[in-house]
Amino acid sequence: MRSTILITSPDQWVVPGQELFQFGPIIPGGPEWSTEPVLVAMLSAVVAIALCWAAFAKPKIIPRGRQSIGEYAERLTVLGAGLGVIGVAMTIVMTAFEMFIMFLQAFLFAMLAAMFIASGLRGSH
Repeated sequence: MRSTILITSPDQWVVPGQELFQFGPIIPGGPEWSTEPVLVAMLSAVVAIALCWAAFAKPKIIPRGRQSIGEYAERLTVLGAGLGVIGVAMTIVMTAFEMFIMFLQAFLFAMLAAMFIASGLRGSH
């Protein structure tokens, strides 16, 4: 049998709350919007723009080097990234819909079975 050992007493431990997501400014006294998540988003945007600029600055008919890598990353599916995302989303939605229909069928069968059993328990026939 395993026992749980708490490092802190139950009175001292507090469940984390929304303060985990309250970021202060990077520079004390600076603008309120300059937080770490904003910095990460800006750096990510700069990296994405730089990679696209490097790949597609001088396009050629037959892609070579960075253009080839950029076009490969751009083409997630044969018809584009949008179809790939919508295809996955629609697969999930249709699977959920099929599961809902199966649930309705099972519920209807259970209701009919309960009605049949209940009608046999009454001595009306």
